[in-house]
Amino acid sequence: MTYAIEHENERPHEADGPYRTGVYKTIAEAKAAGERTAKHEGLTGVVIRDRGDTVSIFAGNLVSELVDGVWHDRGIFDVQNWWPKLDDDTRAWLLEHADEQVPTETLHRIVAVGGIVPGTQWEGQGDYDFRLPYEAAEWIKQRA
Repeated sequence: MTYAIEHENERPHEADGPYRTGVYKTIAEAKAAGERTAKHEGLTGVVIRDRGDTVSIFAGNLVSELVDGVWHDRGIFDVQNWWPKLDDDTRAWLLEHADEQVPTETLHRIVAVGGIVPGTQWEGQGDYDFRLPYEAAEWIKQRA
């Protein structure tokens, strides 16, 4: 999975944003680039989305948002907030299968406890070919 930063254009005499800049292999790399861009450009709104190799603005899901100089993780990446809300059976399945395709029923349970930002590409569709992002799977595996 790759990540991209997006921001509004706040430069005078240029087209209004949003702009998608850079493709990064990790969230940490994207956050570092987002911080540099915000500081250099004097930006107030920078977000990170997954599917960074997609050129369309707003493609992918919101991963993290820079607010007042602090990153706030969102959705599936905010695993430490939704994990305790899952039932024991779902947590047990995820502990054993964190790197595998997540069954639709399990994904629905994650969504129900706030694991996905409303409006993401996975909600309201039939069967999914969904896998947890690397960072979320690693966080879960550390709990085993």
